[in-house]
Amino acid sequence: MDRDEAARVLGVAGDAPPEDVRAAYRRLIRRHHPDTAGPGDAPTATTDASLVIEAWGVLRAAPGGPAEPSPAPAGPGAEPVAEGPAATAAASVWVEGDTVLLPFAREEAFLLLLDCASDLGEVTYLDPDLGLVESVVTFVGTGACSLVVSFQGRADHIDAFCTVEALDGGPAPRADAVADLLARTARARLAVSRPG
Repeated sequence: MDRDEAARVLGVAGDAPPEDVRAAYRRLIRRHHPDTAGPGDAPTATTDASLVIEAWGVLRAAPGGPAEPSPAPAGPGAEPVAEGPAATAAASVWVEGDTVLLPFAREEAFLLLLDCASDLGEVTYLDPDLGLVESVVTFVGTGACSLVVSFQGRADHIDAFCTVEALDGGPAPRADAVADLLARTARARLAVSRPG
């Protein structure tokens, strides 16, 4: 696939800024990911998701393509930074919108986020093969919510997409805020489970 075809697949101009390319990729991968397809749509979704992933790879690798996300710098009010292996592992977990990015193997990322989902609420469903974890969580100011975390493997990290839905039909917290909470929980667990 060349750059023009990749831009067409993602629905962006060939000279689109990196932010637009990333936004188009994230929107399309959520729409076409096999984890979100209905039972009869899984084969088509897999093909569509493969095209979206390939297009993202082409545009990301091209000169001027979007760079990989980097951890946000510590700022005022940031948590103290530890040193050693625990700090390295904890600092390597970051958030981009409603997605937690983990630079671990799929199995390690899955187990870490399973523990985090359990810390936040009651795990009600998990499927390691599909990379899905669901937990029922009660957030301040809302009723019980379903938190679904689905995994997408990358070359050097795992994307864990967070979806939140209120079980009583009321308002749910924003998915990006929940992703941030999940990442903080992961960092805390890593700091404890990987002593320096």
